Amino acid sequence: MSEKKFDVLYLHIGLEKTGTTSIQHFLNINYSKLARAGFFIPRSLGDANHKKLAAYGFDAGSNDIAVTSHGLAPSEEAVQSFRIEVEADLIEEIHASEARSAVVSSEDLSRLSLPRELERVVALLRRFCETLKIIVFVRRQDLLASSRHYSLVLGGGRPHQVFPAANGGGGQRYYDYNAVLAPWIDLVGVENFRLIRFPERPSAEGFDSIQAFAGLIGLDTDGYDLGQRQHISYDAINQIIIHNYNAIKGGHNLDDTEHLMRLLAAHNERGMAHIPSAGQAREFHDRYRDGNAALLDRLGAADQAFSDDFSMYSE
Repeated sequence: MSEKKFDVLYLHIGLEKTGTTSIQHFLNINYSKLARAGFFIPRSLGDANHKKLAAYGFDAGSNDIAVTSHGLAPSEEAVQSFRIEVEADLIEEIHASEARSAVVSSEDLSRLSLPRELERVVALLRRFCETLKIIVFVRRQDLLASSRHYSLVLGGGRPHQVFPAANGGGGQRYYDYNAVLAPWIDLVGVENFRLIRFPERPSAEGFDSIQAFAGLIGLDTDGYDLGQRQHISYDAINQIIIHNYNAIKGGHNLDDTEHLMRLLAAHNERGMAHIPSAGQAREFHDRYRDGNAALLDRLGAADQAFSDDFSMYSE
């Protein structure tokens, strides 16, 4: 039996903190309607985040959460067995679909770093499509770091600092978009790679990740459930309070933390959203300016350059 091929498969690789969860939630809750509109959204790779595809790509022995969340043993035999199962389930699901286009989404894919890991994923997906297109949203590095710190604190963590130190070693690559994305561009070509800037102030620019993503895949969202949820944004002082609370407790108790967060929600100062100063944020972002410029130049995407607005931070 010959393998079914979609006309185009859109691979959304994040990045993190750019509305990926909202996009994946939209794809998930509109699964049936999207299928009727000609879009295949695989369930075998995950109900919302297609994390299994990232786990498929990582080498045996990886400690990435995409791998550990599936309980994979570090042996090559266990990983090979997992990959065979992923392929079989995906093939079965694809053959039952009548769609002409497919969408796969997981920000975990952006953490693949070895060329063979990326090649493994691309080779699998190319079996099922005439054209593979990659979509990625990027957020200015300082705001990504601040948002990650925020999520870690609210999740019960107590990270030492918002911005990684300049001599922080391997962790620096996470924010080096040129290094992270160049191997993907090498595999699919500039013409099949679309980079979108996640604005520094999304509300002020009227930016919506779901609408932006839908536009990239040629989908009119009229009549679809956008599924957007409201989130409370905790200011810098409240973030520090929660951080210290986590340290005092020495662990994460979901009920206790949520109770504290409810108490703090009424005392937010919107003008103090971020812990670092404007100078610290600018200094961190400066580490990546040249790489950002090189990436945009390669893609011919100068219109997606980050702004130099750091007024969201305190001086």
